Amino acid sequence: MARARGAYAGRRDLRRRRMVVLGGAIAALAMAPGAQAETADFLARYPAPNRDASFLTRMAVDRVAGADGAQLAFAIEEALDRADIDGTRYFTVISGASRYRGGEAPSADGVITGTVATDVEENEVKRKVRKCVEREGGTREGKCLKEADVDTLCRQRIVAVDVTLRLTRVSDDVVVYRTARPERAELSWCPGERPERTVEDMIGAQIASHAAAFRHDIAPYAVRESIRYREGRSKMPKEIGQRFRAAVLVSERDPDAACAAWRGIDAELPGHPSIAFNLALCAEAAGALDDALRAYQRAADIDPRAGDIRAGIDRVTRRIAFEADADRYPAR
Repeated sequence: MARARGAYAGRRDLRRRRMVVLGGAIAALAMAPGAQAETADFLARYPAPNRDASFLTRMAVDRVAGADGAQLAFAIEEALDRADIDGTRYFTVISGASRYRGGEAPSADGVITGTVATDVEENEVKRKVRKCVEREGGTREGKCLKEADVDTLCRQRIVAVDVTLRLTRVSDDVVVYRTARPERAELSWCPGERPERTVEDMIGAQIASHAAAFRHDIAPYAVRESIRYREGRSKMPKEIGQRFRAAVLVSERDPDAACAAWRGIDAELPGHPSIAFNLALCAEAAGALDDALRAYQRAADIDPRAGDIRAGIDRVTRRIAFEADADRYPAR
């Protein structure tokens, strides 16, 4: 029995020595010049907000009604043509006129139609303009002695571009996406000034915005995420808190070492919200999405009202959805 207790004590001492070695390595890294890290940086891929639409990868833009319809159609084609996953073009854009080959099999699996309504208004508006109200000698050329904000009649231009779009799946004529999106821009200028943009520039910018929003709605996308590790050490014993902080400081330079340190601390102090969150973020940054989701859910049980944990669950859930749909996307 004494021998068994001695063997156990030996293993416990060995584990302590290992933790001391790991803690010492972390501390050394934390004190190294330039050691500073507070975020996990990784590339995350997400499914399109409209997943049904994202499965239609051969697109044709049909008629877009309105005076600026042709401009919107071209802008949509350009936006779809730029969509990619890991450098591979996502959509094949087909001329609307050739979406059917000889009246037989469709060469496009999705057809886009829509309308654009453009309205331009110019009005007089009153603005406060800083002006010289008193000059030396009472002449225009005299030195300004006093300035004040003066009510001045100026011009205001309002440009509104309202767009409706519809995406129809060719195989069964089902509308899988529709949107009605208004956009408005204002510009004003006063006597002695010129408008910063022309009407054409303002319309063009809004049309480009509509096209970009459509592309975002129907195509998967990648985001370079930079998520902050938790640093809170409330209710940690002093020595554990010091090791926790040291791991935070080296997390960018050596994330594996930081995550290993947090796993060791979690074994000593299970259920601390900062450690639970950081371990979930470690798994997410490493691409272990199923493990990350379980870890975030565990963290949510510990700290159910935390916004960063809810955001982590949302990110990982969407990343898992992207991977589940990957075989329906163009080959990467």
